[in-house]
Amino acid sequence: MDTITLDNLIMKFDQEILFKADNISLINNEIYCFIGKNGTGKSTFLRLLTGLLKQTEGTIKVFGEIMYQPQKPKLFNLSVIKNILIDLNKGQNYASACNMLKRLNIENLEHKKANILSIGQIQKIALIRSLLHKKDIVLLDEPLSSCDEHSIDEMVNLIKEKCQNSTIIVATHSIKIAKKLSNNAILIDHNNLFLTSTNNAIEKYCTSIITKLGIL
Repeated sequence: MDTITLDNLIMKFDQEILFKADNISLINNEIYCFIGKNGTGKSTFLRLLTGLLKQTEGTIKVFGEIMYQPQKPKLFNLSVIKNILIDLNKGQNYASACNMLKRLNIENLEHKKANILSIGQIQKIALIRSLLHKKDIVLLDEPLSSCDEHSIDEMVNLIKEKCQNSTIIVATHSIKIAKKLSNNAILIDHNNLFLTSTNNAIEKYCTSIITKLGIL
């Protein structure tokens, strides 16, 4: 079942095309890695899907509710558990929240205020909150960028477990994270946005970087 469709999409900034896409459909129960360097339009694309930005041309159709986690997630000045369970039924979700805190080795933070947390801890808590809300579409912008290797593995496992009945898009510039997450990728190459395999996206991404550095 399609959850997101793009038709003849064009996004411009200052009259220059940032990216364009002909016809793309993203389906339910899938994780898509959005691979690319900084400045290629990953965050812009995610914000287009949320409706925070408007495309220059073409149509975007979104079927279902969206949970969007920006690159620098914000927490309220409340306890960690209250931040996670905000807008949720505590009785139904408290045990799941505690389980995810334990899996990410931050169960000791349950009653700590958010203003004392490190960037990596904030990213973990934001991810738990995003996944616990169980929306149809989950958009994660560089959700693992400030976390250590062990934490990344556990966070990847959580994302994979929670993809049932959701379309998840994870923007990242990390090849390691992309490989761990999914075989499906979104790539912007020469301003064209398209679906491909993760391996193909990584190959094109690496070639682009090498070419820019003048090695080829």
